[in-house]
Amino acid sequence: MLSRESLAEIREHVMAVEAVLRSIIEDGQQQGVFEVDDVAPTMALVHQCLGARRVAPEAVENFILRALQRR
Repeated sequence: MLSRESLAEIREHVMAVEAVLRSIIEDGQQQGVFEVDDVAPTMALVHQCLGARRVAPEAVENFILRALQRR
């Protein structure tokens, strides 16, 4: 069980990562590079992909970019 302080630090980290993801996704959407129907669920899905421990980072990056790129 984590202390309140540890939980607060983890929450702060998650919020920081989500802010960066939101910014990247919204910027790509505004530039016409990414095709995104709804930013919030897209951000959650991308965030989950980043936690893949047994997948090479390059594979994760390629997967995410293929999923977001405008067709």
